[in-house]
Parts: sequence; C-alpha cells; structure tokens
Amino acid sequence: MSSIGAAIGIGGAILLGNRWTVLDPLASIVVGAMLVKVAWDLLGPSFGQLTDQSLPEKTEKEMLEIIQSVGGVSDPHKLRTRQIGNRVAAEVHIRLDGNMTLAEAHEKATEVERRFHERFGPDSHLIVHMEPVK
Repeated sequence: MSSIGAAIGIGGAILLGNRWTVLDPLASIVVGAMLVKVAWDLLGPSFGQLTDQSLPEKTEKEMLEIIQSVGGVSDPHKLRTRQIGNRVAAEVHIRLDGNMTLAEAHEKATEVERRFHERFGPDSHLIVHMEPVK
C-alpha cells in the first residue's frame, strides 16, 4: 500500500509541477488509513483475549476429538475455551461410567489432560468436570 502512495505522490509531482502540495491532504489521509490498519492488526487479537473470546471452531473441534479419543469418555460438553497470553485454556464436562471407582475416573480425566497437554503444550490449562453417564 505504501508503494501505491509513493507512486501517486511521484506521479502527482510530475504532473502538477510546483502545485504538487495540493497532494499533501491526500497523502495524510493515505498515511492515516495505513496507521489505522496496522493498529487494528496489532490490537485486534488482544481485544479477543481481553474479552475471553473463544478459540476458533476448528481448534474447539480438535479439542473435542482429543477428549473423545480416551476410552470410556463420552459426551464431552460445555466446552469453554480461551487464549491466555501464549497459552490455551479450556474447561469441559465429560461423562464416565457411574460404576467406576474414584481412582478409575481420576485416571480417565488425567489421560484426557495428558493428551490435551501433548497437543497444546505443557503450559496449556484444562479443567475436566466428570459426570456419570445418563
């Protein structure tokens, strides 16, 4: 975009001679628009983080697939996701066999967390809420 502005400025100076200064307001509008675009590109993602915006649908779908890949885990629901700095954070409810021991249920939830950290990094954060299968 800056090369287009430069070309307009040079072409205008050639065509207008000493009257090229009439292009100053146009140049300031072009530069202002470029500054606004750069500011938006830099600040846009930050606004999403500040407002706890959910992660993209594709990422959430991948999370659900990872969660369901653990044997005995079903119906992941109430998935809530967000970006915290460079880290991914999520909360999810899963269903497990209600006849499992607490130790077995804990083992399943730990496996879900392990696979989540394996994919999204060791600093990622996951809260797993366990419910019995209805």
